[in-house]
Amino acid sequence: MSAGPHGHVLRWSLWAGEEGGGALIDGCPPGIGLDEEAVGARLLSGLFEGRTTGTPIALVAGDRDRALLAAGAVAGKVIDGVAISTVIDGDDVRCVGEGVPVGWGAPVYARLDAELARAIGELDGVRRIEIGDGFAAARLTGAANADAMRAGPEFRANHAGGILGGISSGQPLLVRVGFDAPGEHSAALVAASVALVLADQKLLHRAQCG
Repeated sequence: MSAGPHGHVLRWSLWAGEEGGGALIDGCPPGIGLDEEAVGARLLSGLFEGRTTGTPIALVAGDRDRALLAAGAVAGKVIDGVAISTVIDGDDVRCVGEGVPVGWGAPVYARLDAELARAIGELDGVRRIEIGDGFAAARLTGAANADAMRAGPEFRANHAGGILGGISSGQPLLVRVGFDAPGEHSAALVAASVALVLADQKLLHRAQCG
């Protein structure tokens, strides 16, 4: 029994076979500029004269990983203004998301941290996912781990990694992913997964709040 595609408003699924890999992205808003060179895949549907139509986007790439990277590139167009960067640190990939506004996510069911963990956890070789201080937070007292605020409003720390109670706090999003052996594209695949989740959460927030 299939668990189905990822996402709530922006829904994506990947496939792979002898002839390569591909992705289907449903829920992408119309009017977004997109081309095959920028995405790195052959776009089969969902575009007219270089812009999305709002219908499902089908794309074909060399393999499943490249299809995920292409889907992440599409998501990056949806979250224009959010900057996602990654760096490999030993067997870990550290990912930072800058510009994520306050309010993406939910306290239950569509928690931002849970959605990130699900998407990233399906990458090959992932053995650990931490957000903010992660496992180190278990060794801290509540006072030491709190992200206190001051007038502004402004946070004094970011132990939670930009997510409080399942909802983005406006702080930088901090994710650390442990691999058994990072591959050539591991960092880029983490970034693509994060971009897809953030794009879905942006559209979900827009649907709920206008």
